[in-house]
Amino acid sequence: MLIETLLEKVLKMELEIAAPDVEIDDGKGTILISSEDGETDDNLLLKLDRFGIRDGSRLKVDDFIHNTKLIINIEFHDNTDDKYELVRSAKSISKGLKRKATEAPQVNKRAREN
Repeated sequence: MLIETLLEKVLKMELEIAAPDVEIDDGKGTILISSEDGETDDNLLLKLDRFGIRDGSRLKVDDFIHNTKLIINIEFHDNTDDKYELVRSAKSISKGLKRKATEAPQVNKRAREN
């Protein structure tokens, strides 16, 4: 999955996060996406695995506009397609507990990457 896909399809469209800041939850403070214009634009066309994001990785997401924080748990499956499934916990900002979508790898429980 491209960082741009994570930003546009998963965070903005699915989770309705207006201005996300995304950090890899690995203790190093690596910023994947910044809400500051131009700060992380070079990352957008890179794949998640370029940053060492693999099965079991966690991403910390902050949305200062909506005062929302969440954790995305990445779970990779086979590499046969470019689909994702977004599974939300009861504590999340979700409107439902489970939603499926296509055209992007999965985030927040189960992910598939090309």
